[in-house]
Amino acid sequence: YIRDYISTNQTTPPAFGLLGIPDNLRTLFQFAFDNGARIHSNSWGGRLSGHYNDQCKQLDKFVWENKDFLIVFAAGNEGNQRRGTVVPPGTAKNCLTVGTLDAFSSCGPCKDGRLKPDVVAPGNHILATCSRYLGKHSRNAAPYPPAINHYVYMDGTSMATPLVAGCAALVRQFLRRGQQQRPMSKPSAALLKAALIHSAIHCPDYLSIVNGNRGWGKVQLDRIIQPTYRIEFLDQANGFTNSGQSHQYSLNITDNSMPLRISLVYTDHPRESLVNNLNLLVSSPQNSYYLGNDFNRQNREDRVNNVENCIINFPEAGRWIIKIIAGVIKEAPQDYALVISGNFADFDG
Repeated sequence: YIRDYISTNQTTPPAFGLLGIPDNLRTLFQFAFDNGARIHSNSWGGRLSGHYNDQCKQLDKFVWENKDFLIVFAAGNEGNQRRGTVVPPGTAKNCLTVGTLDAFSSCGPCKDGRLKPDVVAPGNHILATCSRYLGKHSRNAAPYPPAINHYVYMDGTSMATPLVAGCAALVRQFLRRGQQQRPMSKPSAALLKAALIHSAIHCPDYLSIVNGNRGWGKVQLDRIIQPTYRIEFLDQANGFTNSGQSHQYSLNITDNSMPLRISLVYTDHPRESLVNNLNLLVSSPQNSYYLGNDFNRQNREDRVNNVENCIINFPEAGRWIIKIIAGVIKEAPQDYALVISGNFADFDG
């Protein structure tokens, strides 16, 4: 790439910038995957805010074919309170997209209505290593020398993204060691994504979550790896093969002082809109029904997102039923991940 740049421009490439990204992102991901990486952090993005482009499709295809490879992307810094400003490839379905709570953070939804970003994390005035000359990007009056042992303060979703990737690594270690339940040797990307979304501190107005400006909330890692309540992680590799199939789980709520929370995430076949549509349905002991992402209780199934959540703040005592329903299966098999938390016992998977 450097040789081509020099021959074309008669000068060396600039010290920083979005340069050298391969035409097909598989090249980027495959190298990391072949060398044992299972979490891939990306603090970069393109143009055409909100759109699903070829890079998004390449990303979705790679995760579809490598289900244990979590790709984390920055949402972008095009916010300024404007909707639909998340930049690709962060608009892909199968990555975990990270924003911040700051005004500059890009906001959702995507052009097709999908909720992005997925989560937010601190991104303002973050101290990080400075691996090359940053010039005007340094907050110091004097320019930083190009030394890897120096640090620089930076703002942006590019700073929030590696923080969340680090959280994903800790969650993966937690699951592989079996600190909560039996060890999982290869937790899926969908499960890591579900766990981090499940950990998020939600806005008090759930309608704002449905709008997707700031995703599902701010990642709070201790809610996953140091919970004060029961939590179950399910990686359902034996997925659905036909539309209309369903899987059922049940649990017994013993104390309603803690919300019952269920997060469903699945890696969908590469294409902008949903190819396979799974739905989350939760029913109470008195047969009250809750649909995934239907926080305003309009009895509408979500046919847009491959992330669905149910949050019942004061669940009644007794037996609750959780169903995962294969609404549409066009590309089989379709696996999924599920995270469930609350004060419950007698979980039946």
